[in-house]
Amino acid sequence: MGKVEKVNKSNAPRLSRLLLDLKRTLVSSRSEYFRRISLAASAIGKAASKLAAIEARRNTNPKKMHNPQHTLEVHPTDDGADDFRKIQDAVDNASPGDRIVLKNGVFRSSGVIWVWKDLVIEGEDKNATIEGMTYEHGKVVADPSLNGGFIVATDADVEIRNLTFRRLYFAVSSFGSQPCGHLLFENNDCEDVFHSVFFQGNGPALAARNNKIIITSLDNNSSRCRFSFFDESHVSGFYCDGNPGSVIEKNHLEVMELSDKQPFHAIGAFCSDCGNAAVKNNFFKGWHAPLIIHGSDSLVHNNEIHGLCEDSEHEPIGIMLRGCDDPFISANRISSRNLGKNAVGIAVMGAKKGFVIDNHISLSDAEGGILLHKSHGMIISNNTVDGKLGCPIGLFGDQNEHVTGNVLFGNECDGEAQIMMHYAADNAVIGAGEDKSDEEENVLLGYESDVSHESKPLWGADDHKRQKRVSEHIGKKKWPEIPERYLHR
Repeated sequence: MGKVEKVNKSNAPRLSRLLLDLKRTLVSSRSEYFRRISLAASAIGKAASKLAAIEARRNTNPKKMHNPQHTLEVHPTDDGADDFRKIQDAVDNASPGDRIVLKNGVFRSSGVIWVWKDLVIEGEDKNATIEGMTYEHGKVVADPSLNGGFIVATDADVEIRNLTFRRLYFAVSSFGSQPCGHLLFENNDCEDVFHSVFFQGNGPALAARNNKIIITSLDNNSSRCRFSFFDESHVSGFYCDGNPGSVIEKNHLEVMELSDKQPFHAIGAFCSDCGNAAVKNNFFKGWHAPLIIHGSDSLVHNNEIHGLCEDSEHEPIGIMLRGCDDPFISANRISSRNLGKNAVGIAVMGAKKGFVIDNHISLSDAEGGILLHKSHGMIISNNTVDGKLGCPIGLFGDQNEHVTGNVLFGNECDGEAQIMMHYAADNAVIGAGEDKSDEEENVLLGYESDVSHESKPLWGADDHKRQKRVSEHIGKKKWPEIPERYLHR
């Protein structure tokens, strides 16, 4: 938030001059453009307060049970004769609101652990490990019924923290699309887990904070690879579907060994139908798709994205937003080299009335920096895009739908064609160079621009198919049936 305020103050005089020049240039028939630009300037001036307002609305986070009624301990060995040997036994015997402590050591997974009541489950000194089953050559079986962690079976409020998960199909999952409560996943380590958190349901919220997600390798031929990809095509850090109010913050998500071509897809954080979600202050490295957001009024702020991994099936995109109303994308840094010609920094598809401000994108020999496809009323301001890009900033519609009503100003771009516009009308673009004539009912001032009706590729057009394929793929896995005794709290 401090960075946004600083940018606003430092750019205020330059912005004022640009607006004054625009006012002198426009005639009465263009007064609507000046009104729109003035509103944009006012909105950018209030960016910090808008960010604070978004934060204030996030009151759906999991409640913390600071004062558990009782503490139950689980030992992985024969120590502690009066305590539990199995995590499931401790959960079954706990009362709602109790705290379960897993003592230091390794707990071997041979199934799943059902949680259906309000509980705090935490490790002792972060040295308690839940480890999956391994097979020949250390490969992990991709079977959620045999190799899972915790399943939240009902609408319970659950906290899971200070644990290490290793070589599992998932660390924590909801049970299908059943209504479920809130999950706080905090200060955990996940190493070589196919889906660290896979959460779906009606109205739950996920808060994932201060976790470390590490994939040692995405190359089956590597000695470091502990996955078994012969029957698995997707991995993910946080996969949320239908979780409004979710917060993903201060996490480290990294693929340690990259590979140029893979038949699967690695997604860092995926939020679908997650209105009012916040993804902020995270570090992503080595994912095909570090961050995908589908949802209204979402905040994507101050994330570091490095080392995108090029995919054989889809172009690598740092931040992808699809179908978002009023998104707020600010102060993110995307930096990668040698990604291939199809890489994109930020892709916004089907969005309305949002902000993309104060982001820094540094790519090399890639397709684009910030690309808008069929997005309307967006304010693109104070972004820096550098590297040898085919299109630093682009606005793209098609024969059926023009992209309209977007306002771009205060952006710094490298490249000969800084702004590309195809099937675009009624947009206002202000740069720092000499004034340009109006083209196709757009106001273009100070940019080297390319405006045409030549159709461009639809970036992310296959994203919906990919999402459906991921969901179907995971849905076809052999998930365990919930025991009758866990259906009701």
